[in-house]
Formats: sequence, structure tokens, C-alpha cells
Amino acid sequence: MLPFQIKLKGLCLRLCSIGSQSPELLSNATFVDANGALKLTCTQSKSNVVIWWRKPVDGSQFDNVLAASTGSTCLFDHTPLPDMFAGCDCAGSTFTCTLISVSRNNDGDKWKCSAVTSPQSFSQELTIAVAGK
Repeated sequence: MLPFQIKLKGLCLRLCSIGSQSPELLSNATFVDANGALKLTCTQSKSNVVIWWRKPVDGSQFDNVLAASTGSTCLFDHTPLPDMFAGCDCAGSTFTCTLISVSRNNDGDKWKCSAVTSPQSFSQELTIAVAGK
């Protein structure tokens, strides 16, 4: 296990690179009702930091939305959390964030998460599907 440090938007974190699996991104629903909440869970074993990425349906690239670190408490690189999140939890290798209100405009948005390692590893993409379009 090799410790190293990174500086992520002013937040300095000590990381330990372990394991070799890519992160896995899951949601609590296949379809979400318009104006409903959607829970996204990123599970990984490579580091104690994950980054949430979002590509809007009309966007051309993924943007870094939030970085979260787990330790004795859950730490974020944005305080307060971006408006799109109702809240986030960190527990060991599991990071969960709830999107506060998914609208029809979010139908087709893509999400992924990454473990902060060298090289960085990404989860599969998850596409939001809004029911009753």
C-alpha cells in the first residue's frame, strides 16, 4: 500500500491505493418520476476519495460535480453541497448522494464516479430516465 497526497480544489487528502477493481455506480431506481429524488451509490475499494461526474443530455463532456472523502467524517470539496444534491453519505468504500429533484430536463443525463487513484479509474456510465416524459 503506497500512501500519497493530492490537492483537490483546496482540499488536501491522504490516500492509500489498494485493490484493482473499478468503481461501481448504482441507482435506487431504473426510472425516476419527474421532480422525484434519485439516490446514486458509488462503491469502490481503491481510495478514500470519489469524484462524481455529470454530463447533461445536451452536453459534450463530463464535468466534475463533487469530490467526497471518507475518514472519521464525510468531507466534500464544495461547502455547502451543490444545489442538485439533497445530501451525501460516506461509509467506508460506499459513497451515496441523493439528487434532490430530477426534472424532465434531466432525462438522458449521464453520471459516473471515479476513484482518485493513479491512474484514475471510472465506473460505468448511468443514464437517468425520467418516467412519464
